[in-house]
This record gives sequence, C-alpha cells and structure tokens, in this order.
Amino acid sequence: MNILGIDLGTTQSGICLLDPETGQVSAKGVLTVKETRKFIKKNRAKIQMIAVELPVIYTRMMPGSNITLGIMLRECGRIEECGALLKIPVVLITRADVCKVLTGRRPCKGTKVTKADTQEALRLTLGLEQPIRPQHSSDAGCVAYAAWRLTQEVAA
Repeated sequence: MNILGIDLGTTQSGICLLDPETGQVSAKGVLTVKETRKFIKKNRAKIQMIAVELPVIYTRMMPGSNITLGIMLRECGRIEECGALLKIPVVLITRADVCKVLTGRRPCKGTKVTKADTQEALRLTLGLEQPIRPQHSSDAGCVAYAAWRLTQEVAA
C-alpha cells in the first residue's frame, strides 16, 4: 500500500510516497504547493491514501501566523478536494499523533519530541540505513507511516 505523506508548508511541501509495510520509498522531494497537487494527479494510480499533517501554529509565538495558518488550511482543503475527485482517501493527522505513533510520546508541556526524534524513529521502524532526505521528505514519511498505523488500529 503506497501512502503519500505531505508535510505542508506555506509555499513548499515535503512529500514522501511510502509503502509502510516494506519501507520502500518510491518518491520523495520538496515541491511547491501547486506542484504537490500536480504530483497527486500524475501518480494517482500509485497512491492508495494521502496523509496530510494538519498545520498547527501558535499565534503568540509567530507574528502574522494567522495568515500563515489560513494559507496552510486552504491548501489542506485543496488537497482534500483533489483526493476526493480522484477517489483517493485523505487522512488529516496532527503532529502530536505522529509523535505518539513513532516515539510513544505525545508532545505537551514538559515533554518535547523533535522532528529529529520522529525521523530517527521512522528510520529504525522501517529498517533504513539512513533517514529519508531531504528533511521535509522525512517529515512527510513520518506522516505517511503514522497515518497508516492509525488506520490499521481503527480497522482492527
């Protein structure tokens, strides 16, 4: 089962087309948000599920983040629409869920889980010699794997 993980950004997104059962990465990279939708359309026959990390931005930490959050949520909606048109299920997943699935820890006050922690956990889980690179693709791989695991738990 190939899952397209997307680590959404305001102008660029990390992508990783991952088979979580075998650990095989068949595509990865950093694309503009528009190119990400084109990639989905072009590769729809290879994609069984799309997993998108929900954007979470704390307004107290980043001035202007309401605008950034709006842009990212709009793109989330566009990816959901693209998946619906192509009949590909889209799963939205939080960063906290990605961390919990891969490391067993949920980030909260007093508990920090870095992207490096989740990337290393994914590398070990899939038995990869090196983490997936570039880093945005590795984050997208974490999103894909975590979404797959959560859907497996729901199905069981």
